[in-house]
Amino acid sequence: MNTGQMLITIGAIFLLSLVILRVNATLLTTNNVLDRSKIGLLSVSMATSLIEEATSKSFDENTIAGSVSSTNQLSAVLKAETGEVYPAFDDIDDFNAFRTTPKIDTVYISSSAYIVFQTFCAVDYVSDANPEQVSNQRTWNKRLTVKVTSPAMIDENTAKQDTILLKTVYSYWYFR
Repeated sequence: MNTGQMLITIGAIFLLSLVILRVNATLLTTNNVLDRSKIGLLSVSMATSLIEEATSKSFDENTIAGSVSSTNQLSAVLKAETGEVYPAFDDIDDFNAFRTTPKIDTVYISSSAYIVFQTFCAVDYVSDANPEQVSNQRTWNKRLTVKVTSPAMIDENTAKQDTILLKTVYSYWYFR
């Protein structure tokens, strides 16, 4: 081989090395995005499941056995009644201040490492006109807020822990 062929070969190897490094960096970025997407989707799924479970219950402790016709007949305090523990809740306000024990889910990170999620619920009476406004009086509408977080949910830009927040309004209807 002469000198010209040697330089062309070295240049080709250099270009091949750059391409390989670029492909590896792209694959690593793609894997990171996929992992974050899995974690986000799983946390949204957990929050949605908890909302669906809560909204399958009665509106209020006083509406389990029959209907009520006045907001004064609704529970004044939104919490689980004495002796009620999850999963035996019977009305939506039992979920107020409910926290799950950390759940280990099956998102594989590395050998024997899994994602741990924590959920927190809050239930409030809300204004009929504005469901974002908490009411200090009993109304026909209760808002359930579910937060899901995990130490694995770190915002890359701020380095702070992310939280998934889902809200739903549950209303009681009676007919005269």
